[in-house]
Amino acid sequence: MPSLEERVAYLEGRFGDHAAGMDGLRNGQTETRADLRNGLSDVRQELSEFRADTHRRFDELRGEVVDLRNETNRRFDEVRGEVVDLRNETNRRFETLDGKMDRHFTWLVGIQVAVLVAVVGTLVGSYYR
Repeated sequence: MPSLEERVAYLEGRFGDHAAGMDGLRNGQTETRADLRNGLSDVRQELSEFRADTHRRFDELRGEVVDLRNETNRRFDEVRGEVVDLRNETNRRFETLDGKMDRHFTWLVGIQVAVLVAVVGTLVGSYYR
């Protein structure tokens, strides 16, 4: 059986090993915390850059949407103008055609009245002969 001094020396050696191991753990923990802080600051920086880039892209997209909306409105205005022009041209043509039909109808009625007068005149002339 070991003596008391040997046992105490053994325990002191083991305690020294444990203390050295604890110091190593503390140092490792400190280094890990420093690494995490550095990593988190890097992540924060990248996230900040990502946000700035996202905001910039959304601003560009908003500008493009506004441009597209303006272009669409301009084109719709052009189409409306063309439809109005087409409607006016169609109305003008119908008015021209309506006038032409009125003239033809007047001629047709005139010819029919003339034929009727000629027939009646012929019948009256043959009756008195």
